[in-house]
Amino acid sequence: MAKPTRYTPEMFAEYGEKGYWGTTTLADLWDRNARDYPDKEAVVDSKTRLTWAQAKQWINRLALGFLELGIKKGEVIVIQLPNCVELCLLRLACEKVGALCLPILRTFRHKEMEYLLNYTEAVGVVIPWVFRDFDHFKMIAELRPNLPRLKHVFVVGDEVPEGATSIKQMTQDPLENRYPSDYLERTKCPANEFSLILQTTG
Repeated sequence: MAKPTRYTPEMFAEYGEKGYWGTTTLADLWDRNARDYPDKEAVVDSKTRLTWAQAKQWINRLALGFLELGIKKGEVIVIQLPNCVELCLLRLACEKVGALCLPILRTFRHKEMEYLLNYTEAVGVVIPWVFRDFDHFKMIAELRPNLPRLKHVFVVGDEVPEGATSIKQMTQDPLENRYPSDYLERTKCPANEFSLILQTTG
């Protein structure tokens, strides 16, 4: 899905030399905070509280899990979640993989979801199973025949339906023990590339 942009290597070099743009990424900032303030609280929602160190572990485990599933640089993961810790941290996990993160409105239904998933050629989608009496997993299951590129359906929450991959289980698997400590440095999105797609209403 990765497409050319209007930004050229010459523009990056010029703006860098002038001090307008730096080389620190969002993932770099989170790693720095995990190093400097490991026990301070980083993110909170109604169900979860994580320190910076815990958040980094969560992000890294999920990123490694994505890589083990074969998700590659430049591929798109669509995220349809309410405001929650997972919504915040998934962007960082995608950045560390080099994947493109597309957060979308949780109110989108069949027509909008089918269009977005096909248009972006998304290989993965992250959803709740049921939120506010709407079955998101059922919607995606109904759309799957029309989504030839969609390989992975990830579900956030304690209960996960058959046929989906649990985000919670992925973040509980100590994958970091099987990889060098700098492994994700090799795959993460650099500062002169994009890791986030935003939609507009226009």
